Amino acid sequence: MLTDYDGRNDGNKLDYLKNGKNESQLNPELFEKLKSIDKKNCGIESVQELLGDKYNFYSEPLYDNKERRMNYFDALLLEAKKVGLVFFDPDNGIEVKSVKYGNRNS
Repeated sequence: MLTDYDGRNDGNKLDYLKNGKNESQLNPELFEKLKSIDKKNCGIESVQELLGDKYNFYSEPLYDNKERRMNYFDALLLEAKKVGLVFFDPDNGIEVKSVKYGNRNS
């Protein structure tokens, strides 16, 4: 899920690539490509370029606005139905009780 840059380093959690014995068995080709990502340059554009046309990406940004979020997920579900497997990375979780749905940083 692509969001505006907020200054946090949530996307830097890549240690599973070093210790991922089980994950590497699921799709060895994909896992090896992911391992080669430079942590300093791991933006979505770099990942898309590395993986190429074999994988689909939904690169629309997700915003805090409630109506825009609903539209985002409607469109995402339509795209997801076209493929056999979806890697969904909500980053820190789907719901955080301290931040109400539709509010800033939700």
